[in-house]
Amino acid sequence: LSRNSAVKVKVRDKHEGIARGSGTLFKYKKHHLVITAAHLFMTDPGELFSSEALIISPQEKVIGTLIYYDRGADIAAFAVPPLESRTAAPFNIPSKYEVGDKTVYSGFPGANNLLTLEGVLAGRGFSGDLAMQSFAWGGSSGSGVFSNNGTFTGVLVSIMVGPKYPESELVPVVVYIAPSMSIDKKLLLTNLRRMKEIKHD
Repeated sequence: LSRNSAVKVKVRDKHEGIARGSGTLFKYKKHHLVITAAHLFMTDPGELFSSEALIISPQEKVIGTLIYYDRGADIAAFAVPPLESRTAAPFNIPSKYEVGDKTVYSGFPGANNLLTLEGVLAGRGFSGDLAMQSFAWGGSSGSGVFSNNGTFTGVLVSIMVGPKYPESELVPVVVYIAPSMSIDKKLLLTNLRRMKEIKHD
């Protein structure tokens, strides 16, 4: 589920640079959307510099239109057309989180192609985030994190590393997840329906 729904997300910033990360294709009430990290699309003061993103799957590239943005939770969502090379994950949000729950996420960290990594929920992080012990690098931001039963735990948004280790040694770190329960599902659905009406017009 995690691996088959993962996509790359790229956006051009106002300085003509490219911000990149990962995302997850979901299907929600017959709508297709990609959920990712909001910080990929904003400057340090919190200013949005793009309302569109390039969504890349193994054989496809589409433009996603921003329809949901929560700076505080660090979650963004883009309306996209269906992607034939991906299988959309169901938008199932858990009712609670438990320390010790096993998790999995797929993304495109560093110069890697698609990687799938396991983790364990370790507790609460900061600003309402969940803390997960796992592995992550630059480019992992925006990856959808799932529980072992397929529910959408949240979005990978940052990492905390300990003392420096030799570059050749890979060590687990604390990975922070913006919880999916923070998503305003009513607002998300309203914006998705509005976007569909605009396209039909």
